[in-house]
Amino acid sequence: MMTALDAGLIALLIGLVEVVKQLVAWATKKPLDVTKPALSPKEHAWLRTLHELHDKFDTDGTPIWYVPRSWADTQNNIVKAQRDIAENVRRSIECLERIEKRLETK
Repeated sequence: MMTALDAGLIALLIGLVEVVKQLVAWATKKPLDVTKPALSPKEHAWLRTLHELHDKFDTDGTPIWYVPRSWADTQNNIVKAQRDIAENVRRSIECLERIEKRLETK
């Protein structure tokens, strides 16, 4: 999955390519063809889609692609709670098995 940082790096790379094109055109004294688009139609469509994804917000006004740093802590707490529940279930099963054995021996 592409992150905002990846998208930023790609946009920066595209910008650098354009700068190099300008420098080459300037160094060779050859006029730059400004009628030719910098991006291919496929690249342009991808960039438009990326913009549309990053331009969506939830009801609180937070971008939908934003995952707060605290989410990792929340996930860790959920996993810990699930492990605690599983351990308690295991202990309950062991206790019930001991009770069952005692009842069978009587």
